[in-house]
Amino acid sequence: MTKILVIDDDRTITHLVQRVLSDDEHQVLTALTADEGLDLARTATPDVVLLDIMLPRMSGLEVFQRIHAADRRVPVIFITSGAGSESAIEAIQLGAYDYVAKPLDVAELKRLVVQALKPDG
Repeated sequence: MTKILVIDDDRTITHLVQRVLSDDEHQVLTALTADEGLDLARTATPDVVLLDIMLPRMSGLEVFQRIHAADRRVPVIFITSGAGSESAIEAIQLGAYDYVAKPLDVAELKRLVVQALKPDG
């Protein structure tokens, strides 16, 4: 079973992702804070991470850098409030897999996650 970790301080986002991506093949783990997300990234070894770029107390970019430093192979898809935001572009330049904009397009989110989980990514 593949593990998808969602780190977002917005409960509606974590619930939406859990509802649309949880099935017999995918387990969705959620974290509402950066620290909780980093702990889950270490202990649960997710196959893909969905990460809000704007988190309280620690930026999504900093969380990404910590996850990326621990395991560069884990694809990280950012969730951002602006499709062309400078932070999202910076994240891609730093090695993030991709990003999706809020409000989440469920079909696009599923497509990106499936693509990220393929062996050749």
